[in-house]
Formats: sequence, structure tokens, C-alpha cells
Amino acid sequence: MVHLMASQVVVRRVGLALTLSGVLTMLAAIAWIWIDENRASFPIPTTDAGRDLALTYNIISHAIFISILIIAVGWMSWRIRQANHVEAEHNDQISHPASHSKSITQWLWHAIQKYPFSAGLFTLYSSYVVHKSSWFYKEIISWYDDLVGGFLLDNFSLRWTFLIETMSRNDYRFFPLAHQDIHILSWFTPYVKIWALVNCIELAATVVLLAKIIELLTHRKQIPSLLAVAGILFLFTPASAYNYFQFIYSERILILLFAIFTYNYLRYQQTQRVQNHYAAIISSLIGAFTKDTAILLFLIPALGVMGHGLIQEQRRTGLHSLREIGIFCRNRFQLEIHLIGVSIFFLLSFVYLSVLPSHYVGEQRYDSELRFAALQLDPRLLFLLGYSCLRALQIARRRWSFSLLDAINLAAWSYIGVLFYLVGFKASNYMALPVQFIAIVNLVVFCTETLAPRLPRKATTQRVAAGLSIGCSIALVAIEDGLPNTFVHRVKDITSAHDSWAASLAAVDDVTETARLNGEEINLIFTKGWFRNNNHLRRLKYDRLIYLNEDTKEISIQDGIGKGNSYNPKKGDFFLNIDTGRRLKKFDIDLSDYDLIFDLNPDIDNGKIYRHRGRQSLGGKPE
Repeated sequence: MVHLMASQVVVRRVGLALTLSGVLTMLAAIAWIWIDENRASFPIPTTDAGRDLALTYNIISHAIFISILIIAVGWMSWRIRQANHVEAEHNDQISHPASHSKSITQWLWHAIQKYPFSAGLFTLYSSYVVHKSSWFYKEIISWYDDLVGGFLLDNFSLRWTFLIETMSRNDYRFFPLAHQDIHILSWFTPYVKIWALVNCIELAATVVLLAKIIELLTHRKQIPSLLAVAGILFLFTPASAYNYFQFIYSERILILLFAIFTYNYLRYQQTQRVQNHYAAIISSLIGAFTKDTAILLFLIPALGVMGHGLIQEQRRTGLHSLREIGIFCRNRFQLEIHLIGVSIFFLLSFVYLSVLPSHYVGEQRYDSELRFAALQLDPRLLFLLGYSCLRALQIARRRWSFSLLDAINLAAWSYIGVLFYLVGFKASNYMALPVQFIAIVNLVVFCTETLAPRLPRKATTQRVAAGLSIGCSIALVAIEDGLPNTFVHRVKDITSAHDSWAASLAAVDDVTETARLNGEEINLIFTKGWFRNNNHLRRLKYDRLIYLNEDTKEISIQDGIGKGNSYNPKKGDFFLNIDTGRRLKKFDIDLSDYDLIFDLNPDIDNGKIYRHRGRQSLGGKPE
């Protein structure tokens, strides 16, 4: 009776959700047509009035979206807490809480003792990440102003730069929750090394969940050195270097949420615990909005599990009518139905928060020219392809059983396909992190279930198996290091860029100080780069800070004497190439009348300072 009533509740909720979705979709279509037919009544999108209208719409629509999201997450969190309370009461744990709990320090010390190699690996890795961290990251350079602009007295206020990057885009991009983990973290500390430490904590949590997922998939516990193997394989990928040595990529929080989702999905399949049900939904609900394509990682597994279940049931009982299919789905696939509901909410949000304002503004999709730009698979993804096909073949032959692993493999290839269509796909790129995670799951599952049983008995003893698995993992990483665009190459690129920017700024300080001691006027000219319109350059000592528009070649004073006026470069002026690099040639910036007075590294295009000799200006006009 209880089960029947629960099913009826699910039916009513599904019916209500479908009705509401249909109405909202119809209203969106009407709004699209109305915008087209009444464009003359709207301000031109490129005018101040048009931009204000788009911004107002974005603020209101995203405020409604965030409110709905908070309410939904809050309600499901309450349901999890309620279920935990009931479970604890059932197990008679409430009356003896102290006997069943450990402090965080006790738990951490126990983990270090149990996994010394993994603990040492994470410690060394994290120490290097924190040591190399600085403010000199791409978008972080421009976000920095918001962090310190209020003298750290307005910590808990919204940072506009974090919001405009994701919630005010009208170019068909949709990732409203991207960077919001960093946004919230910035309320508590402006220190980038603490941010880097949080990155490392997220990394450790992801690897631990990776190991737990493999245990659940293989139905084995205490696999020798599983945590170490998972750590080695995940830490040393180019995609990990991108995401954990920097802050600007949302794949870092996406993969953590996907790991939480997959773990709870597996636990729910095995235990049917309410806690795991809602934890899976919460992680999918938040994760879907961190990246345009993220919804595939949560929807495709649900569709895969439901589709396979329907096929099996049809073979067993001969399902034919829609009514029979509906009854079977509501009884068997409540979690999957809820995940489909999350996807519907995602699509509706995308339409109202991105499609409609983008249609009004008339922008093309961001990076649309990169469609089908590249398709590059590394050895890990080639293995994933082969193993996915092998599993599909064996399942079709009824030799292997279908599992959630096969569903997430389907999600991985869907993810690759959509990225390839939108912007191209490279296995070494930051966008590949979710797929690399899934590839590692498959690799370790294959080794555990297929290779390990075929090894000699002596090789399966705990110590030998541990040494063999760690050694093979290190060997794989070493072999990959011989390929282009490896983890080491990526880390070098990231850290060298940071070092060159910092050293270049220090050099500007030195040369301007020398000029000032000589009684010379200090005029600093710069062009397009990450340092444009931020406080880093304004902290330098100068008489004028001058900007060269790379497109129009117009030169104007941004700060200092004559602010707002046009400017004609003259003898003694400094031209800064801190991070512009090869774009100087792209923008056709003429430096023939400038002497190179500082060159950090002749092998790189940035990190250079020039000084005007006094003949012809950058704009081509005589001095």
C-alpha cells in the first residue's frame, strides 16, 4: 500500500512537472516571436538603453533562478537530514553518539597511517601547487579589483566581476554557477594560496571518491593501493594541471560534483537509501549549471540505466502499452525520473536565462568558429573507446552485465561529441577533465576485473599487487610524458607565465625608478592583455598611464596627467609587453622606433619592455 501511494505521488509530480514545462516552453516560444515582431519597440541592443535593458533582465531572471535553486537544494538537504535521523534512531545510535564518531583530526591521522604513500603523494603535490600559486592568472587578474576594492570591509557583498562573467553573458553561453565556489571563497579570504589549498582539498576529495566508485563497481573492498593508483593516474594529467594549478576553469568543481553524483547513484542502486537518492539529485542540480555541456554527465547515465532496464523488462514480460511502461518506470526508476526532471529544469533555465536575452542582443554563439576545430584522443581515451566497445559487445552477447559504468561511458562519449561539435575536443585540454576521470575508472576496473585474475598467484599477494599496480601507474605516466602537451608541459607553461608576469612588473618598477631618479617623465604605454583596466598597472609609479587601442590604433591617457585626452608617443616613453606577446604582430603594432631595454626570456613573446627613441609614434605620425 505504501509503495502504491508513493508511486501515485510520483505520477502526480511528473504530471504537474510536464504540464508546467509545457506551459513555460510555450511562453518562451511566444516571447521569441514577440521579440522578433516588436524589435522597433525595444532600444537598440548596442546602445546604453539596450545594454541596461539586457542587464536588468539578466539580474531579475538569474535572481529568480538562484532562489528556486536554493529552495530546491534546501528542501532536499532537509530530507537527507531527516532520513539520517530516522536511520540513526532505527540503529539506536542517537543515545550513544560519542561511541560512533571521530574527530576530523583523528580521522585524518587514521587515513595517513593507513595510506602513507597516498598521503605523501598528496602532500608533495599540494605543496607544489600552493607554492606556485599567485594572482597572475588570466581572469583572476581582472577579478582582483573587486576583491580588494573595499579594503576588505565588504567581504560578504556580491562581487560583480564574478557575476558578469557567467550571469550577464548574452552569447548563448550558459554556466551561471561557474566560478561561484571561488566567489564564495573570496568572501572569507583574499589570499590566493588559501584558494590553491582549497583546490587541493577538492582534488583529494575527488580522488577518494574515484577510489570509492571503483570499489562499488567491482564489488571489492580493500583493493591494494587503489587510492595511490587513482591518485597517480588522476593527478598527472594535463587536464588536472589546467584545473588545479589555476582557478578559472569550472571543470574542477564539476568533476567533484560528478564524483559525488556517481558515488551516490551507485550506493542508491545497492541500498535504495533516501540519503543517496537526494544527494545524487543535489549534486546533479548544482553540477549541471557549472558548464554548458555538464548536463550530459547527469542526464545520459539516467537515460542509459532506464533504457537498459526497459529493454530487459520488455524481453522478460513483453511491455507494449505506454501505461505498462509508465507503471514500470515509476516503480523502478524514481531517481532516473527525477534526474530527467533536473534536465528539464536545466533546459528551461537555458531558454529563459540565455537564449531569449541572446536573441534580443543578436550575438552569435561564443566561439562558434571553433566548431569541429579538432578531435584529439590520447592513449587513455583510446583505451576508453576500446573498452567501451568491448563491454557493449559482451553485454549484447549476454556475457557481461550492464552497470552504471556503461551508462557513464555513454555520457563520456556524448560529452566528447558535443564538445567536438561546439569548440573541438582535445584530450589534453582543461575541458577533458570529466572524460579523463571516467577513463581512469574504466582503466582500473579493467585491471581489477580482467587482468588481475589472470596474474600468477605470487603476483596477487597484497604487497606484490600493491607494488605492481603503483609501478604500472608510474610507468604509464612516464610513457605519457614523452607525448606532446603532457602534465609537465602544461605545468611549465602555467608557472612560467606567472613568473614572467611577476618578473616583468618588477622590472617596470626598476626602470621607472631609475628614470625618476634621473628627473625624467614616466609615461607607460600598454595595449591589449590581461592587465588592461586593473589595479596592477595603477600601482606602478608613472606620470601617465597610456592605452593603445589595438584595433583603431588610437592612443589615450587612462590615468595621470591629462587623463582622458589623446596622446602622441614621444622620446623616453616606455612600452610594456607584460602579457601581450605574439598579439603585437597580430594587431600590427609597430615598435621599430623603440629599443628593447628588458627581455626576460628571448624564447617567449612576452615579458619585454621597450623605450621610445624619439622618431615616429606608434600611430604612424611624426613626433
